Amino acid sequence: MESGAPLHLHGSNLVIEESLENEIGWDIGCLEGQPFIAEDYVFGMKAFIKYGKGVFGWHGCVMLEQPPFSVRSAFKQRYRWIFGVLQGLSALNTNPMYLSLPRRTRLSLEWGTRYRLGTFALGSVAGILSALVFPVFLSQALDYLAAGREAPLSALGSAWLAFLGVMWLGATFIGAWHNLADSGLDRWNRAAEIALAVLIAPVAGIVESSAALWAVKDWALGKREVAWVPTPKTKQADLATIGSGE
Repeated sequence: MESGAPLHLHGSNLVIEESLENEIGWDIGCLEGQPFIAEDYVFGMKAFIKYGKGVFGWHGCVMLEQPPFSVRSAFKQRYRWIFGVLQGLSALNTNPMYLSLPRRTRLSLEWGTRYRLGTFALGSVAGILSALVFPVFLSQALDYLAAGREAPLSALGSAWLAFLGVMWLGATFIGAWHNLADSGLDRWNRAAEIALAVLIAPVAGIVESSAALWAVKDWALGKREVAWVPTPKTKQADLATIGSGE
């Protein structure tokens, strides 16, 4: 939020001044008869339209976050994020105050957001293709090391892939490290949890980005029906939600 442009505002890590919250409110209506399911994004855009970039910044608060308890809930949560932002983008172009903004500002907001949604959704495609190619690439690399056969990639290409892999898994490592810093676990249990997070990151990345791709697909096919089912806040509620079939 250093730039003050709400390209993908969402409720996580969000603090709002009470007077601003009361002024804008959360009764943001519907789109084509369907309720908005990313009301935080719409709220942020309304704040931007009214007050500009200066209304955003770092809050400096300590946050208590609760992630989903199951893959199903995580998938549905990310689906709502993306589908709701697509709703918000569609609604913007019917807002007279938004249309009165400079064209350059509108383009940067819309296409910056669309770029983020696109890269998130296509992450699943890239991940699946990588999972298919990796065994072949690995076997060729092992042959190169063991028998001196031709390397599957040039030295520059191998270095670039290694750099990307280290950066991606490194980000997962750092995030897990900070999440566990005050967990009260001893060093060995903490190390085991971090290793587990890094190990499942490739699969988890494909799963969560698949939710984004699914939302974009539904939107592109004209599916506009939504159901507001908040992410369960306890394991018991999560199990009950799955059992009920929603």
